Amino acid sequence: MRKKMKLGFVIGFVAISQLSCSLLTAEFVSKEDNPPSPTAIPPTYTPVLIGPLGSLPSPDGNYFALVRDEGRLVVMDSQGQETEIASSNEITRLTWFPDSQHLIYEDRVKAAPERAGYKYRLFIVSASSGEIYQIENGLAPSISPDGNRIAYLRGWGSGDACIASLRLVIIELDAEKYPLSETTQDEIAGIPFSEETHSFTPNLDQDKEFPGSWQDETTLEVAMSWACVGPGNGIYEIDVVFKEAKMIAELPSPFSEEEWVDRVGVLPAVPNDERQGYFSYPRRGGDAGLASVYPGRTITITWEEAPIGATRYDIFFAFFEEDPILIGTDEDASDGVQVEWTVPELIGGTLVGIAYYGDGRIVYSGWSHDIYSGKLPPEGVCTLSSGFPRAPWLYPGRRTNPELGPTPGETEYATLFPEEYALVIAKTEDGWYLLDTPPAEVGPSGEPATGIWWLSEVQDFDLIGPCDDLPVVED
Repeated sequence: MRKKMKLGFVIGFVAISQLSCSLLTAEFVSKEDNPPSPTAIPPTYTPVLIGPLGSLPSPDGNYFALVRDEGRLVVMDSQGQETEIASSNEITRLTWFPDSQHLIYEDRVKAAPERAGYKYRLFIVSASSGEIYQIENGLAPSISPDGNRIAYLRGWGSGDACIASLRLVIIELDAEKYPLSETTQDEIAGIPFSEETHSFTPNLDQDKEFPGSWQDETTLEVAMSWACVGPGNGIYEIDVVFKEAKMIAELPSPFSEEEWVDRVGVLPAVPNDERQGYFSYPRRGGDAGLASVYPGRTITITWEEAPIGATRYDIFFAFFEEDPILIGTDEDASDGVQVEWTVPELIGGTLVGIAYYGDGRIVYSGWSHDIYSGKLPPEGVCTLSSGFPRAPWLYPGRRTNPELGPTPGETEYATLFPEEYALVIAKTEDGWYLLDTPPAEVGPSGEPATGIWWLSEVQDFDLIGPCDDLPVVED
């Protein structure tokens, strides 16, 4: 059952700050430029331009797409006439659709003020009208041969050790290239998953191309493996209509058990089937193998399905960059193995449980999510914050159907940075909150948000602090 943990489709071992390609030269990626080796999957058939230099011809040869000044997308016709159709922060990848009328581009922005790393975003734009819309956060798009589907990796790319936050998404498009439906990796039968262990990842090369290719309009092949150790590494053939996958070739594990111990340090080199249980606790949000928890709050951590009969149970927090600390000890497991923990701010690491027996035996917990906490919220004011990784939409005014997100061609919207705090100054009777200069980025440009913005209660966020007495406004 997939009730305890849904494994995301993620990039292994690569922090998002390392995802930017070298932009010194542009290159076309195609089967002709990179003939597949016997053990590799050829990249998507659609030519891809990486970096701001050079030009990318449309499939019919009538147009060229260029990137000027790192973030200006320009289309040039056969007469050399240039038209700017989009402006973004920094375009890192660009691909034509087979119809030669639409493009999809990838850009990157800083993940949040005062944070290391970058966030990658995907946009579809009409070459003739300049109509544009954002496909959430993601990278490495791959277009089906008929142009009716896009496969890409969604998420912010945050992660460490054997966990990161990206997962496979497949979107079906209408004739105008607007999304009709989406399928995420955890909806596909046959993709390995675990309730207790680390993440299953796509195998990306140095160019960060999508790790596979479309074999026809509805069949996608993807190379995937466990981030550290585990069975099931291989090339998977996915039927995107029936949402079924099967492994058609095996791949080796990227890390041995001993190498994983060297990375984390505290976990012992014992087989996975000798570990027992997993951890549950209140979460602020999460995705794939990541869990975000509230800083400053005292939470209960439960070692679910812990080994029985031990005389003492210790639960540790193993930091990524520091020595582990003991969170708590439970010497009476009659009502379950539980410890209380006041979460520090700005931490990153994983949980480890150790059960001690009177005869000297010890048993370790199974693999844990990577756990992160953000900054402590400001005191004495009402603030609003979003959980990881989905960022709610903000608008300059109230609107109908806010849950649908920005419409094609819309640019006047912003996205709130996950785990940051926005000052709430008022609310309305119909469920809107008024925010003052929130920590957010505006539309395709990625510029910082300024002034007053609105957020609907239908979106995913938390109110923190004294918010019961907010003034009620009509406009």
